[in-house]
Amino acid sequence: MAFNKAAASTFGVLFATAMMRGGASVKGKEDVGADDVATIGRAALQGLMDRGKAKIGDKTLLDALAPAIDAFDEARKAGKSAIEATDAAVAACEAGTKATIDMQSKVSRASWVGERSIGVQDPGATAVMFMLQAAQKWMHENAG
Repeated sequence: MAFNKAAASTFGVLFATAMMRGGASVKGKEDVGADDVATIGRAALQGLMDRGKAKIGDKTLLDALAPAIDAFDEARKAGKSAIEATDAAVAACEAGTKATIDMQSKVSRASWVGERSIGVQDPGATAVMFMLQAAQKWMHENAG
């Protein structure tokens, strides 16, 4: 809710919903760790889709977040460390964000510009990419 109040926009509402859904997915657990990240991420992703009425491919932050969650999950299932999984997630997020450049916005205010949205990277996807890059930097600086 703090994020929702601090970000006076649709993004704030969407991200608050994602955080609440993600947190609810591990409610009651005493310890939450790297093996819970995909569960939390998928619940958050579903919350975003439910609240925002968007789907993957609509040129939204979902196009950056979904591949990041999948990459993290696949890396962990392959026995990779949390840092290696985070690196994989960031790489997938960066690729997903870049892929939005060639997409046409289908939902939200960006859809109003129609074909003119092609050629412009989605700002929500870019914000998610920046957040994951910051998490990656923190992971690398605080490993040990």
